[in-house]
Amino acid sequence: MLALTVTAACRAAPIPAAPAPADRPDTGGAPTPPALAPATPPALAFEGAPVAIGGRLGTPAFKEVRLVGPLAGQVKPTVVRVEGTEVTATPLAAERGQPAGVRLTLSGKRAGQGVGNVVISTGLPAPKELVLYYGWKVPGNLTVTPSNPYLDLRLPGRHVVELSVASTRRDFRLSRAQVVAGPFAARLAPPSGLTPRTVEVRVIESGLSDRRGFLGKLILWSNDPAEPRKEIPLFALGAVGPAGASHP
Repeated sequence: MLALTVTAACRAAPIPAAPAPADRPDTGGAPTPPALAPATPPALAFEGAPVAIGGRLGTPAFKEVRLVGPLAGQVKPTVVRVEGTEVTATPLAAERGQPAGVRLTLSGKRAGQGVGNVVISTGLPAPKELVLYYGWKVPGNLTVTPSNPYLDLRLPGRHVVELSVASTRRDFRLSRAQVVAGPFAARLAPPSGLTPRTVEVRVIESGLSDRRGFLGKLILWSNDPAEPRKEIPLFALGAVGPAGASHP
């Protein structure tokens, strides 16, 4: 195959001066578009929204989010509802020169991540309600590498991927690896007396080589109190057929 590289060069041309009013071309009476005005800040909003709140497993985390805008000093917030899990919200009244807002509390009881929102009533004629969107994350004790394993069926050889499972807990024990979805099989490698443990995942290929790709799910069972059942997504790329074309 011949590779060809094309390099384009350009020379700066002098910028023509603007024509005098009498010399400007006739636009046929079409109106000239006005210049865009800068965006007007909202009269009321949550500062820094959407917000992220993170913490450690087993320890609650907190985040205060205040209101900004010309109407912020007039708000008397009440929480209407919280949509999502692991996070609760408490209204904050204006105090010590700070406007009203909400206080988010992340429980820290469960490892994982998610999103949600808090709806508050402002006590004003308009806007009557405001929505604060948030995301939360609590790292667990377990680390699985790679975290999103995949197998490439287009490559020759054994289609096996090894997952390394480690924990911050000294008493960690990985008891079982179970495939609950997809044409995969998994087994625990014999323990070596040391962590991390290894899980071997392979594709059950019989009758499936003419597919473009497969999805699956692996469950790791252990004595970890936060994640006794950890889900791992699996993916396999489809096999390549004659002439190097992927099968549909």
